[in-house]
Amino acid sequence: MLRTLRYLTTGLALGCLNNIAHAVVIDTFDTGQPAISRTAPTDTGTRVDAWVSGAGILGGERELTLTLNPTVGDGTRLNAEVSGGTYNLNKDSTAGSFSYAYIVWDGVDGSGTVDPNGLSSVDLTEAGSHDAISISVRNNSNPATVYVVADSGFGYSSRAALNLPGGVASPRTFTVPFSVFSTLGFNGPASFDDIGALQLQISSMPAQNLVIDRVQTTSTLSATKRDSLLLDVNNDGVANPGDVLRYTVQVVNAMGDGSGQVDNVMFSDTLDSHTSLVAGSISTTQGVVLSGNNPGDTAVSMDLGTLIDGTTVTLSFDATIDNPGPAGLTQVANQGTVSADSLTTLLTNDPDTGPPNDATVTAVVVPPVLSATLGSTLAVDSNGDSQAGAGDTLLLQMSVTNTGGPATALVFKLPDPANAQLRNDSVNTSRGVVTSGNGAGDSSVEVALGDLPGGASATVSVEVMLPAPLPVGLSQLSVQGQLSGGNFVAFNTDDPGTVAVGDATVVALAAAPPPPPAPGTGAHAIPVTGPAGLALMIIALLVAGARSRHG
Repeated sequence: MLRTLRYLTTGLALGCLNNIAHAVVIDTFDTGQPAISRTAPTDTGTRVDAWVSGAGILGGERELTLTLNPTVGDGTRLNAEVSGGTYNLNKDSTAGSFSYAYIVWDGVDGSGTVDPNGLSSVDLTEAGSHDAISISVRNNSNPATVYVVADSGFGYSSRAALNLPGGVASPRTFTVPFSVFSTLGFNGPASFDDIGALQLQISSMPAQNLVIDRVQTTSTLSATKRDSLLLDVNNDGVANPGDVLRYTVQVVNAMGDGSGQVDNVMFSDTLDSHTSLVAGSISTTQGVVLSGNNPGDTAVSMDLGTLIDGTTVTLSFDATIDNPGPAGLTQVANQGTVSADSLTTLLTNDPDTGPPNDATVTAVVVPPVLSATLGSTLAVDSNGDSQAGAGDTLLLQMSVTNTGGPATALVFKLPDPANAQLRNDSVNTSRGVVTSGNGAGDSSVEVALGDLPGGASATVSVEVMLPAPLPVGLSQLSVQGQLSGGNFVAFNTDDPGTVAVGDATVVALAAAPPPPPAPGTGAHAIPVTGPAGLALMIIALLVAGARSRHG
C-alpha cells in the first residue's frame, strides 16, 4: 500500500502502553504464583518470601515479599498473588502504611535475599533505544508509592519514586524515566545498561487493592514516520521513478506528569540509496536544521532542542525516487533516528503497519522499459547467390529486452507477410507459448510470452518462403511485428539494420533475369569471341537477310 511519505516521530508515556520493538520484558505475570499472606497477630512484624520460575519473567525467577506493620490490629490481613496474568496486592484497612510488598527480579537463586548481580548485566536501554520503565496498572483503589530500585552490583544502586493516583479502574500505563532515578548505593548509582537486580517496593494506604499486569522498558519519546506521494509525475496514483515523496516526522514527549522534560533531542535521517533529498525541503515546528537544506546535502540532521512534557515537534522533508529506477526495484525504505541525553538510538516507526519500530516502506512501481528488434537472415538460398530472391527462405527473428520493471502478459504478433508465405511448424520461442503460426493454414504468428522480468529478454523466430517467380516489380520485402501487454502501450518492432527507430524490417530482393526469347522468334544471341565468333556473326546476318528477301 502506498502511503503518504511523511515521517512522524512521536513519544508516548503516561496513559498508554507503547508497542516497543525488542522491549526488555521484566514481567508479563503470565506465570502464576500462589498467594502469600500475613495476618495479625500471628504474623505481626514478620516477613514472608516466595519465588517461582517460569516464562515471561526477567532472569527466569520472580520473588514476592510481604512485611506486616507491627502496630496493626488483630485480624489484619496482607495478601499478594499472581494469577490470571496480573499481580494482585490486597491490604485490609487496618494494615497500616508501613506494611510493605516487594516484587524482585534478580535471577534464579531460590532465595528471598536480593542478589545485586543476579541478572548478569541486563541492558535495560536496549543499546540506547529505551530510557524508562513502564508499569501497566489495571486497578488501584487508593494512592500508592512504588519505589523502583535498580542495582548494578554491590553498592551500586539507584531509586525512583512513582506516585500512583487512587481511583484507577481501567488500564493505565505509568512511565519512570531513568533520568529521575537518584543514587541510593554507597558506591555510586546503577548503570541501566548493566543491571543485576530490579525491584518494585510498594508502599500504600492502609486499605489497598493494586493490580499490575505488565512491567517492561520503554522510551520517554516515541517516533513515527509516514510517507505520502507529493508529486505524481504520470498521475497513476502510485510511486514511480521520478516521483517525489514527502516524509513527515513527529517527535512527541507525552510523559503526562509534568516532569518529563527531555533535553538535547536530535533527529537524523539517511535516505534510501534509490532516493535523493530535495535540498531546501525541510521544515520543522521546533528546532534548527543542521543539514539538508543546502545544495549538495544528502542527509537530514536537526537539533530539536528540549521537549517538555506534552510537546510535539513535526518536521517534513521531500525525496525524489531515482529515475530511471534499476531493474528489480520494488520499494524504497526510510527510517530516522532520534537521540537525546538519555537516548542514543530510538528508531522511527511506521504507524500504518503492525510491527513496532519498523522502517517506513513505500512500494515503487518501475514501469517496463522494452525494446524489440526484428532481424532477417537467409535460411535457404535456392540458387546459391547469397542474396534473398525467388524461391528462397528467410529466417525472421524477433528479440525483446526489458531494462525496466516487470512487464506483464506480453504478446508478440507478426501479421501475414505480403508477398511471402509463412512456413508452418517453423515458429520457435524462448519463453511462453506459440498460439498461432505452427498450425496448418496459419498465415500469421502470435506468441503469448507471458511476464518478462526486468533484465530479461525473449526471442521468437519464424521462417517465411519467397515465391518463385517473384511478382513483377517486387524489389523488397517489408515485415514488422508488434508487442502488447498488460502494463505498457503496444509498440512495433524495429529494424536493427537502420538508424531509424521503430521502422519496419526491409529485406532487399535480387532481381530475376529476363526470360529467354521463344524459339523461332527474333535473333538468337551468339557469343562473339575471336575470329571464329566474328565469322559466325557474319553468317547469321547473311542468313537473316536472305530470309527477309524470300520471306
